[in-house]
Amino acid sequence: QIRYPSGSGSHSVATGDFNGDNKTDLVVGNGAGSVSILIGNGNGTFQPRKTYLTGSDAFGVATSDFNGDQIIDLAVVNVRDNTFLK
Repeated sequence: QIRYPSGSGSHSVATGDFNGDNKTDLVVGNGAGSVSILIGNGNGTFQPRKTYLTGSDAFGVATSDFNGDQIIDLAVVNVRDNTFLK
């Protein structure tokens, strides 16, 4: 078992290839108004998280190619201010 710090008040997690290296990465929605992205090393381990502010409680995260450009996108639902970031 390996533990990775993910941020304060984590609510949700999703996977995607956020840096285009064909390795699975993680994104975690945090209750502290941020998302954390952990870049995958390709062997089941991850690099230290990078945190990005979202404005309010990042309650839900989802990944997909929403705009059809062949690049994975990230959607974040903020619960306190009822916003959706993409």
